[in-house]
Amino acid sequence: MEYTKAVIASKDDKIHYMIMFDVDNFKSINDTYGHLFGDEVLSKIANIINANLNGRGIAGRFGGDEFYIFTNNVKDEEDLRILLTTMRKELQYAFDSRIDDFGVTLSVGVSLFPKDGSDYEELFRKADKCLYLAKEKGRNRFIIYDEKKHGGIQDNERHIHKVLDLSEHSEYMSNFISDLILDVFSRKKDAVDDVIKSILDQFEIDGVRIYDDNNTLIFTSGDYKKIPDMKDVINDEAFLSRYGKNNSMTIGLVPSVEAWHKGLFNELSKCNIMAFISAWYEFNYRKYYFFYDVFNHKRRWSDSDRNLLLIISKIIASVL
Repeated sequence: MEYTKAVIASKDDKIHYMIMFDVDNFKSINDTYGHLFGDEVLSKIANIINANLNGRGIAGRFGGDEFYIFTNNVKDEEDLRILLTTMRKELQYAFDSRIDDFGVTLSVGVSLFPKDGSDYEELFRKADKCLYLAKEKGRNRFIIYDEKKHGGIQDNERHIHKVLDLSEHSEYMSNFISDLILDVFSRKKDAVDDVIKSILDQFEIDGVRIYDDNNTLIFTSGDYKKIPDMKDVINDEAFLSRYGKNNSMTIGLVPSVEAWHKGLFNELSKCNIMAFISAWYEFNYRKYYFFYDVFNHKRRWSDSDRNLLLIISKIIASVL
């Protein structure tokens, strides 16, 4: 706190990111594998933070499983995203072979000085809000504060954040999808990459895969540990029979797949995919299969969000 306040007071005309980390499911890690293992996890996080920060700011631990960074020389948001993605990947892989039920993952909230606030308290509240939005969205992700998306900090009690009510959320997401559709209609195939990245941010999704009916992966986006091998799955009757209304399939917990398609279950498990939405669409005599994947945790989507995903998927398929 003293360091951050001193840097802010120095008015050095640089940008600085305030970054707050929280270890996902840390109580479960301690309860399942013991507190000595939990201490090892915390020590490893500290090492990863220090190695990747490499003198570009100050880092510290300010709670049982909570960490803090204030940067000095992270030049822009692209540099920040590379830093955070690298740290998350290194931590996940560090314990991948030692934890059976879930990975060691981080939820992260970020605010930017001076854009998001001119003092420590305001920056802290905004980063804290994003941290707990990351928790609410399913963990294992980072959220960078954006007032248009995340609102203000009127409800500023720590760990308590005001979220959109259902009607506001539905209206916001409908407008969001409308903008994406207009982008696809305007730029056609050139818009697909940008549209998919926007979907990843807004729909609590970790990865997107698109295949054609020759089992060829034609598009992927997201931080995949490994891409599933679908050559024995797509066009397999046991798999295709699971598509229902709107040519879609929603799996909230991948272990349930084992009962009806062991091959698909094995591929998804190897890739840390724990939930997905899939849909297929046919244009110009070609079929396109969409997979919206969630890593390391189960997921339940609202009917509204799922339907909006299907709409934009169909629009994307029309330009591929």
